[in-house]
Amino acid sequence: MIVQINQSLKNLNTFGIDQKAERLIWAHSADEILHYIKHHGAPSLVLGGGSNMLLTKDVEGDVLKVDIHGRKVVYEDDDIVHIRLGAGENWHELVEWTVEKGWIGLENLALIPGSVGGRQFRI
Repeated sequence: MIVQINQSLKNLNTFGIDQKAERLIWAHSADEILHYIKHHGAPSLVLGGGSNMLLTKDVEGDVLKVDIHGRKVVYEDDDIVHIRLGAGENWHELVEWTVEKGWIGLENLALIPGSVGGRQFRI
């Protein structure tokens, strides 16, 4: 886990608004998130790809930035592909990757800002 004090969130939100986090905590695994919550409780804000939010003031307390990466094909046959993804994976890059692999189904969801987070799709 990386902790930054009085950190700008400008590059972490799609509007590019320059508000600050009192403390910005970068979580790179589910274990780090669980450890944080066990010792600190709920953060003031959980930040994924920074879309669907508008920062109007600095964030007091902790901002937990979910920065978990990874792509793994869990199962594939002629009809279906199951992929395990880190919650911090960029959504549009995921769509591009599936198109490159020849897996159809997500291409109409290209250019949506943000990260994978909790989304679940069947392709």
